[in-house]
Amino acid sequence: MARKTVKQFIRDTDDSVHIITGRRLPWWGKFLLNNIRSRLLGNMLQNTQVADDPYRVLGLHSGASMRVVKAAHRTLAMESHPDRGGDAEQFKKIQQAYERICKERQEP
Repeated sequence: MARKTVKQFIRDTDDSVHIITGRRLPWWGKFLLNNIRSRLLGNMLQNTQVADDPYRVLGLHSGASMRVVKAAHRTLAMESHPDRGGDAEQFKKIQQAYERICKERQEP
């Protein structure tokens, strides 16, 4: 089975909804589908070698701005913090990924 891009997945889902309901997905429906699919793929990739990529650990693409990286780090760190009932190992991975990205961005 060929892998689908996000755009193909959303287009196929939009076509299915259109066939069933006679309506197209609104922009926010497409946004939610993209977000859900990204999170599902992120969860599946955590146990693979690809998860060593710091951007993947934070659920981002490599072109994300530092502002987006900080926001993702803060959100994920709060969710997985051991004091809040999260997983300590996941928290360490998130911290290490954030530190690696900061080091990469600071070097000329």
